[in-house]
Amino acid sequence: MPLALKPSRILVVEDEAIVARDIRNQLLELGYEPVGHATRGEEAIRLAGELRPDLVLMDIQLASVMDGIAAAQAIRTQFALPVVFLTAFDADQILERAKLTEPFGYLLKPFSTRELCTVLTMALYKHQAEAKLISSTCQLQALSRRVLEAQEFERRRVAVELHDELGQLLTAIKINLQLSERLQGGALIELNTENIRIVEDALHQVRRLATGLRPALLDDLGLSRMALTLAPSRDHAA
Repeated sequence: MPLALKPSRILVVEDEAIVARDIRNQLLELGYEPVGHATRGEEAIRLAGELRPDLVLMDIQLASVMDGIAAAQAIRTQFALPVVFLTAFDADQILERAKLTEPFGYLLKPFSTRELCTVLTMALYKHQAEAKLISSTCQLQALSRRVLEAQEFERRRVAVELHDELGQLLTAIKINLQLSERLQGGALIELNTENIRIVEDALHQVRRLATGLRPALLDDLGLSRMALTLAPSRDHAA
């Protein structure tokens, strides 16, 4: 038999005992699990951290120094939990301030069980969708970092090979060309033969490095055409 889905866990923040009890009964009727009840903003923050509910039902007007809007802001910042506001007032000033906390919904008291069900369903769905998006974003960022690290490693590898191998070959050719000015006869022929061998080694290194790069990158840089152009020259020199 498939496992039954666990009911969503709701923290109720309401300073009127009768209203809080009614909300709790409605939540149970709808199949939710009321995991706690707070009457003050400071208490709501503490319980949110301890219980980690799936959603917080937050009354805006609380009989405490910290009202529901300030408590919701702290809960969103510290625990990234979705908050649905409960309010008996629809004053524009209060709602505008409440919007700054990015709530997942509003319920104007008194509200019906159907209204509560609709708002909670949409709020939980929105929160789950946002959570999935943030997983996807983190995965893309991690993949991007790995790609950049691989590219940087490849750049360093190619740079080292160019410096240590190809650079040494070109330096050897330069020294031999400077030395050829003082040689004649068989010694000069032998030196030129060595120069041809060094050039062939350099071409081999270039081709090996080029083969290790992606074909698309070769086309962009024109290295594949350069390698084809150099190949006949080596055969002719041989």
